Order: sequence, then C-alpha cells, then structure tokens
Amino acid sequence: MGSRNIRSNAVAPGFIETEMTGALDEKTVQGWRDSIPLKRGGHTYGRGEYLRFLGSDLGTYITGQTLHVCGGMLT
Repeated sequence: MGSRNIRSNAVAPGFIETEMTGALDEKTVQGWRDSIPLKRGGHTYGRGEYLRFLGSDLGTYITGQTLHVCGGMLT
C-alpha cells in the first residue's frame, strides 16, 4: 500500500491496567506484573500517544510495523 502513500501499522499492547483488570484479585494482577520485565502494567493514558506518533508527520516513514507496547512482556 506504500505505493499509494498508505501506511499500515499496528500497536500491540501488553498488560494494560484498566477497570477490567481492576476487578481481578491482587494476587493475579501482581503475578502479571512480576512476569513483565519492567515489573508494572501499562496505563491507558499512554496508548493514545503511540497512536498519535504513528499518525503524525513524525511517523510518515514508518509502515508495516507492529509497535509492541508491553514493558518487555513475552507472553
């Protein structure tokens, strides 16, 4: 699609702490945090910034990529 000046990218979030994950018991949530190299979950307020970057003039030479926003989480 690049020949038509159409970029295609994806954002792959890892464990994001939301109202839904807030309903989980603390032991389960801590287990997720402990398995993430950065030892914490992501936050919803940061997600829009990654999307804004990919859609902005700063991201015009990026296409066909998956941006993993996961704190290094492997599973």
